[in-house]
Amino acid sequence: MKFFILLLILILPFSSAIVTDLRENYSPKETMIVKIAGAFSEPIKEENVEIKRNNVVMPVEYGIVKIATNYYYWAIAPNEENNYTLSIKDTHLTNGSIENYKKDFKVVGDEEKYSVSPGAVTSSGNFSIDLNVNGDEPVSIGISFPNQYEKVFDIGKSEIEFNFKDFKNGGLYFINIGEYRIPVYIAKEIKEVNNETGEVIEIEEKALRIIPGRIESIVLANTNPIYTFNIINEGEGFLNTYLDYNRNVLRIEPDERIVLEENESVTYVVKFNSAIKSNIKEIINIHSGTKVIPLGIDVQISEDEDEVQTKYVSENLSDLYKCAELKGNICSASQVCSQESVISIDGSCCLGICSESKSTEEGGSYWGYIIFGILILGGAYFWFKYKKGAGKNAFQERVLKAERV
Repeated sequence: MKFFILLLILILPFSSAIVTDLRENYSPKETMIVKIAGAFSEPIKEENVEIKRNNVVMPVEYGIVKIATNYYYWAIAPNEENNYTLSIKDTHLTNGSIENYKKDFKVVGDEEKYSVSPGAVTSSGNFSIDLNVNGDEPVSIGISFPNQYEKVFDIGKSEIEFNFKDFKNGGLYFINIGEYRIPVYIAKEIKEVNNETGEVIEIEEKALRIIPGRIESIVLANTNPIYTFNIINEGEGFLNTYLDYNRNVLRIEPDERIVLEENESVTYVVKFNSAIKSNIKEIINIHSGTKVIPLGIDVQISEDEDEVQTKYVSENLSDLYKCAELKGNICSASQVCSQESVISIDGSCCLGICSESKSTEEGGSYWGYIIFGILILGGAYFWFKYKKGAGKNAFQERVLKAERV
């Protein structure tokens, strides 16, 4: 089963599929909230998404928000019952293609009692969501955040305010307002407080997986190959990730911080800034919290077209690199690394900072006294032997003089 999952992940970058959860039917004036997923290499802009009727663009209130690797499109459905089409045009995918997406839906039935806008939110501070009662009488609506409660809303537009401080951690939340489930991404560092000391500490992010662990390729000179790799969040909670690499040589898309939901993956496309004329050996460091995972790219030039090939090695073979190539340092026996080390040709390679351990610093003066004492004792020993030998030689000279007389 795991083999097929890995195979699917490796095949995904070459798929052109765009997937949405657009429903078949909506009520007039209902807030449509549609999740859009796909291997996008460039952002989807608001002007790229339209609702059409008979190929005519409908004037609706709408917006689009990117959360993690997905997009959430929201719109107030047209007031007239009819057949419509959701159109997403000029989407750039990681396989290099530009795709258009179309899917039909219907607006049928009675007018929705209330709508919300926006239908998706990203925020780094306080924000509000408007609720519009469409009917001719007040409506009682349940709200799930920060605590579940009911409130009666009058006819027309009302504002529901949300305090940033009520969100303990950053990440994706879903807030229920009546029948609507609104995705809200809070841009906030994930931290926790030590109850004993009161110290604020960052939560260590785990379970980040890179597929493949290394890319080995043989290419012809003056070509410009394209490679892909995937980052997967196999743990619980959200992972904040970003890339560090040589931008003078490589160009990677998307080149931005990514927040991954549980069991979610993102596909990156690796390109070169110019045609390859010599062998290239580069490292892409994937950061998540305090962890750094290196991904090696080794490209060799060949004149034989039959030798051209690319190997996506499943394991991370960072031990094929010297520590200097990983931009790391070899710590001495008395030093500790500020973050996780990786294996290299030279041994354990610190990708952070090597610093003297506290115990070593405290013990330095102690060993200094011992060494100084040994030197003093050794000097005294040789001085004593010298003086003893000198005295013996003087006595022998006096004996020889007496014998001559």
